[in-house]
Amino acid sequence: MIEILKDTEQRLVLTLGPGAKRRARFLLDKESGRAWFERKSLLPPRSVQMALSDIAAIQAAGHRLIIVQKSGVRHVFAGDATSVREAATRLGAFAGAGEAPSAPLPRPATPWLRRAVQAGVGVVVLALLAIAGFKIPDFVILPACDAQRSRDTLHDLLQSKASGPITLGDFSTISHDQREYRCSAEIAVNGDRARVGYRSYWDGWSAIVRVTGALGMARLDPTRMHEIDEAYDAFMTRATDAYQSGEPPRQSEPIINTELTTIFDVLGLTQKTLAGADIDEAIRWFNSGDTVGAVYLLAGTGVNDVAQLPPDDAMQNKLRGNVVKFSDEFGRYLDFQVTLLAVIADAQASYASGGPPEEIDSAEYRRKASDIRALLAQALKTDFISLVYDGLSDNWRLKRLDAIARITPIVTRVLAREDLAAIRDQANLTLPYFSSDTTVRPRVSEVTGMLGK
Repeated sequence: MIEILKDTEQRLVLTLGPGAKRRARFLLDKESGRAWFERKSLLPPRSVQMALSDIAAIQAAGHRLIIVQKSGVRHVFAGDATSVREAATRLGAFAGAGEAPSAPLPRPATPWLRRAVQAGVGVVVLALLAIAGFKIPDFVILPACDAQRSRDTLHDLLQSKASGPITLGDFSTISHDQREYRCSAEIAVNGDRARVGYRSYWDGWSAIVRVTGALGMARLDPTRMHEIDEAYDAFMTRATDAYQSGEPPRQSEPIINTELTTIFDVLGLTQKTLAGADIDEAIRWFNSGDTVGAVYLLAGTGVNDVAQLPPDDAMQNKLRGNVVKFSDEFGRYLDFQVTLLAVIADAQASYASGGPPEEIDSAEYRRKASDIRALLAQALKTDFISLVYDGLSDNWRLKRLDAIARITPIVTRVLAREDLAAIRDQANLTLPYFSSDTTVRPRVSEVTGMLGK
């Protein structure tokens, strides 16, 4: 009999043989483009792996199921005739492989021939046992990150999705135990380089290699970070009393414009994923920029901490007025805020797929990643809310929408469905405000659509 363990458009898993006596297991995966066939016995080797495209035919011959590769190599699995026919039909349909002509059933051997065959088999088994000391470890020991089997499989998986020939190098082990290796390697394609994470792990009796995702390689320039710190210190020295005077430093002053440009310039950051080693530094940068943005929001409120603002209507009106009054500076801050938060969230997601388990599985790391995603979702909703403030120009509104549009590929990857839905709902609430508008309203709808459905 056969048992179907999984049957979807992307994956088929079935076993051949009854209950505890199952003799073979077959796994075909269109996502990775690979097929794995397992036998229960050790000899011949119990696991065979190949590309789906390498399967030329799957045939049933009596009690034998035969997988034929394009190279002509055949792999034979035993079972009862009915189960073999059903398994061959299902596997062939999934793999898109035609059925090869059925192999003739073997003729009964005469007694003398049977004895000769038995003697020959004994010699072969002895030879196999002699070799087994060298070959069996390949099938009972999980291949390491830099093992040839792992490297070849990783190359096949990545090449199938690449736009040109790829090369792999710098194979590294992130962590490992008896069940799994967590690995990374550098991939080069079309002159560009990136780092990719992958796993080598046991799935039943099969050693599986699976890509876990691109790992961040972009680094923050220490010189640039030092310049940001200096610009922040100089700006905050000038802005110390703004929450009382209501007169923060303005970008119309060349030196202030230079400081704000240094602090808020995030153009190009979204082109590559930030390395995990720089996540904390990016968060520190965000906190500095967030403090600068708060200077304009809190100007003249008498409060120098957003958390201490009284929740009354008069204060809300004052805050909205500040957004409009200092729209040039505050708009730059909003773009900085959503962009850097998206970059940090993307880096955290990347690091989670290949970072050290003792770090990424810790409660502290999960909390930090959750906080960044929550801040990103709230910042995006705040951006849409600000669009309807009276006194803002359509050009100002379109710039904010352009900044959101640039980060939507990251946002749709890192935020949960419910967060994306809440952001879209907030964006749609602004549409009645622009009912007669022919520029902002279509752009709001376009950006909202980019945030998914």
